[in-house]
Amino acid sequence: MIDQTGVTVSNVPAGKRVVNRGSPPQARMADTATPQAKKTANKSKGGGFFGLVLKILGMLWALPNTLIGLVYGGIGMLFGAIPEWDRQNGILKFINMPSWMMPSAMSLGHVHLFGPNSHMRNGEFVRNGFQVPVVKEELLHTAQAEILGPFYLPLHAISMAASVLTGGGTHANNPLEMGPEHGTGPWPWS
Repeated sequence: MIDQTGVTVSNVPAGKRVVNRGSPPQARMADTATPQAKKTANKSKGGGFFGLVLKILGMLWALPNTLIGLVYGGIGMLFGAIPEWDRQNGILKFINMPSWMMPSAMSLGHVHLFGPNSHMRNGEFVRNGFQVPVVKEELLHTAQAEILGPFYLPLHAISMAASVLTGGGTHANNPLEMGPEHGTGPWPWS
């Protein structure tokens, strides 16, 4: 669905509802999933002690990227960006970053930066050109950062440069963008 500004948006995902708080109202997603659905989702995410240890190790390995994101998001706050904690995914989001700092969206470790109209629009998640919610795409980039750690940003820069040199812009021929953009996983072969 495309709204009146031409931004592509998605419907609210199953198990979620929009809750308006604040003035002006800011849309928030509230969890409405059943306890059984949550339990099943946690098992499929590799829950339990071993899953928790892996998650903590991934967060530590991605920490250099996260620190860069915290600094960049903090600077964005000086110009009106709004911090929002996503407890379920362990992500600090900076929403409504100034367009000159963030024209779309970017993930730096466990920090997600969203430019104007790139997070939610009219209570719905904004979708990318492949109709994947941008928040999902950024979560897949976070998974890449947990695996690649401090190598994530240099490898992403090299992949972007190679994509540009091969005529694909910054994304089309970039292997670190192929999977996340399509919402299939962190890698092109996912």
